[in-house]
Amino acid sequence: MISVIIPLYNKELSVKKALESVINQRFKNIEILVVNDGSTDNSVNVVKDFKDKRIRLVEKENGGVSSARNLGINEARYNWIAFLDADDFWFEDHLFKASEIINKHDNVNVISSGFAKAKKNGTIIKKFHVNKSGLYDFFVVSLEIGFATHSSSIFFNKNKFHDLYFDEKLTKGEDTRFWENLGKKDKFYFISDVTALYIEDAENKAIYKHHDLDFTHIYTLDTDSIENESQKKYYKRLISNTIFLIVRKEEKLNDILKIYIKHFRFLGVIGPFNFIFHVFKNKILKK
Repeated sequence: MISVIIPLYNKELSVKKALESVINQRFKNIEILVVNDGSTDNSVNVVKDFKDKRIRLVEKENGGVSSARNLGINEARYNWIAFLDADDFWFEDHLFKASEIINKHDNVNVISSGFAKAKKNGTIIKKFHVNKSGLYDFFVVSLEIGFATHSSSIFFNKNKFHDLYFDEKLTKGEDTRFWENLGKKDKFYFISDVTALYIEDAENKAIYKHHDLDFTHIYTLDTDSIENESQKKYYKRLISNTIFLIVRKEEKLNDILKIYIKHFRFLGVIGPFNFIFHVFKNKILKK
């Protein structure tokens, strides 16, 4: 049995398709927890229109996606958890392929399918997946393919990580921190097949909003917790890419400086190089 957790906040245009993709799964032994995080649109009524008895609507005051996911984890009746964002989509074999791995491998506690970034009209922009399914280090795979997992592609056995939750203080990168914490505790079984879609242009996307830097994963990152060389390379790239994105979006220069100064000693030589390169490329060459 698998508990599917769908955090919901103002996704009335997307949640129907997301729920349909769960209901139409080839694997049927599931419960579906839709955690409404204080939606103010018509999202809840869209969910209530479904008559599937496996759907359970959990109501809460608005507290952010992390609090919704954490409540879902606590409310889940089954050990295996699968997340699906309310504006994303699963292909019909998504749960079935994970269930095969669960049944065959007693030593697997985290699973991630391949996923693709797509437009809401179905156009695939880019795919992220390993070439061969198997157990891998999360940080090594992330260095190889860019994004190793996504909130709509991951499964984990909550019985094995009973003390692990999303950081509710973070407003950006809270999911990335959760995957990293899982990756520090165990290897991931990566499925090479792409079975989940991340819809880039859905409504009300948090990724396009400006976030207070003090409540982001990158800025609050504790580099002293890094355990090995693969993790060190991963975090250097993550920090540098974040600086690049802030420059590219022409957001606050103050945020760039704060990240750069806080992680200067950790970044070493690569820090100044990337900082100067990205500013030059995106601020100067564009003029």
